[in-house]
Amino acid sequence: VRENYNLQREEDALQVKRSVITDDYSVTSQVLGMGINGRVLEVFHRETGQKYALKMLQDCPESRREVELHWRVSPCPHVVSIIDVYENLYQGRKCLLIVMDMDGGELFSHIQDRGNHAFTEREASDIMKSIGEAIHFLHSINIAHRDIKPENLLYTSKRPDALLKLTDFGFAKEITTLNSLATPCFTPYYVAVNMHFLFFFDECHIELVHLTLDLLMSVIAIHQPKQLYQHLNFTSTHFCVRKIY
Repeated sequence: VRENYNLQREEDALQVKRSVITDDYSVTSQVLGMGINGRVLEVFHRETGQKYALKMLQDCPESRREVELHWRVSPCPHVVSIIDVYENLYQGRKCLLIVMDMDGGELFSHIQDRGNHAFTEREASDIMKSIGEAIHFLHSINIAHRDIKPENLLYTSKRPDALLKLTDFGFAKEITTLNSLATPCFTPYYVAVNMHFLFFFDECHIELVHLTLDLLMSVIAIHQPKQLYQHLNFTSTHFCVRKIY
């Protein structure tokens, strides 16, 4: 895993712009995707013509924390970079994020496109290497993502040599001596086996990566929806996960 990243972004404080976003970017009606907060729109930088993606978050302390942590990890080559952040005071208070345009789509879509054909070991190892480098960078600055899954891993393009990058830091948290991971945060299909215990983020991410690898090699959903909620019980030590190979 590469150790030498450009950490300048981490040292630079996030500057939220209060100017009108359309002064710098041309916002189109082209929808690039749908997120939990709504549509992701295509935008172009007015000076360079470079294409980016616009994400809109409700402006609240939680969103500000998400943006701050995402900004700090953006120097990592395997994290979707934030380019600009704007504060919008019109038509409802929102936080506007300009991020890299990821034309290649989600890893989850690539898995679906395979049908019943699993990824080769070489392909799976390349994917795991990219995920591992992203996690290594986050952990090196004491940040836990807590929602690693194929839907949150995007390709830069549709080319065979496209980079895989981690996104969506809504569950992310900074770990300090006064601050530990005690709140259960997860997507049910990808919940770590030991999620109902109090544990450090290294163990959490190892389990999430393991589940993603299982999915790559089996192309079958690891958890069945009905069975999941029957077995998920935070008050007991019994938790069942079906592995399908």
